[in-house]
Amino acid sequence: MKITTSRFGELEIPGEKVITFPWGLPGFEGLRGFVLLPVEDTPPFSWLQSVEDSHTAFLLVDPFLFFKDYEISLTDQLRKELLVEDKSHAFVQVIATIPGENIQDMTVNLVGPVVINPKRNLGKQIILENTCYGTRHPIFEEAGKKGHASKSR
Repeated sequence: MKITTSRFGELEIPGEKVITFPWGLPGFEGLRGFVLLPVEDTPPFSWLQSVEDSHTAFLLVDPFLFFKDYEISLTDQLRKELLVEDKSHAFVQVIATIPGENIQDMTVNLVGPVVINPKRNLGKQIILENTCYGTRHPIFEEAGKKGHASKSR
């Protein structure tokens, strides 16, 4: 399948690489198909690019590399929705934002992790409730502080 993107131009994507988000993403419920595109020379980061909207892509990162104490639990309901038979069949990413030109100002949304089952190509962004995490955790500042997430400000 060919997709056109605003960041990467035209790409040829194998159909089996498309991850379906049956419920879309909060604020983007109409977009259901996405593909993961690794960021060259920066392995912990990847782009979650919509196959339906060339301008919609989210920068993702593995939160556990920067926040050693970060925790989420896969509820029975989530495991059922994503057809997760074993916890090792799912991986968690968080959306990163660079608010300006300086990469040191990058923040991540620890409240709304993206859970993906790569075996079934299913994904869902969940919203954590009753959590100490925030939506704009500085990634580099926090990584320098014992590598854990602090309470929201």
